[in-house]
Amino acid sequence: MSMKLNYLVATALTACALIATAGAAEMRKIAEIPVPGEPLASFDISYLHQASQRFFLADRSNKAVDVFDAKANKFIGRVAGFVGAVVKDGRVDNAHSGPNGVLAFGEEAWAGDGDSTIKVIDLKGMKIVDTISTGGQGRANENTYDPKDEIFIIGNQNETPPFTTMVSTKAGHKIIGKIMMPDATDGNEQPMYNPADGLVYQPIRSCGMTQRRAASR
Repeated sequence: MSMKLNYLVATALTACALIATAGAAEMRKIAEIPVPGEPLASFDISYLHQASQRFFLADRSNKAVDVFDAKANKFIGRVAGFVGAVVKDGRVDNAHSGPNGVLAFGEEAWAGDGDSTIKVIDLKGMKIVDTISTGGQGRANENTYDPKDEIFIIGNQNETPPFTTMVSTKAGHKIIGKIMMPDATDGNEQPMYNPADGLVYQPIRSCGMTQRRAASR
């Protein structure tokens, strides 16, 4: 059950090795963590929280976010309650499957789901404590976090037009803004918060070209 996950990691490391300097040390696998439950046939973005060494995986096969201890190399637990892998015409429909992008900060993890919602996870209780609708029809996907203003930013790339949603991570989880992106005819990709200037940068795919857009707080 862990083979597909290990292949994903190996592929990422190989890609990194290709752009590394000639004198870099050879990369090698140092551990393998079994994943319980259904075979890991469909998954999406993962996230490593450096401080805690917790690794979070968007596990569509088990309709959950899986949590691992990357330092001790062990599976900690699973938070279920997501859409899972939606199959259409014999293939996984990525536009409506979930979980998708996942991010952890403080005592919470936030993840986009296939039904255009954001699920907020309490990491102490290992359960979903809030579901926030972004108002679309497809998945809420790639995301970033502004720790200064306590804002979670997530892209709705499968909408017409795509848009980006900004949600307060303070009590109440109010949606504080949406940025419509009519130029993103091929979707909006991974946003990234830059602490140096307080802006969020997000790649926009349009007519085969990548643009860059900065959104102020």
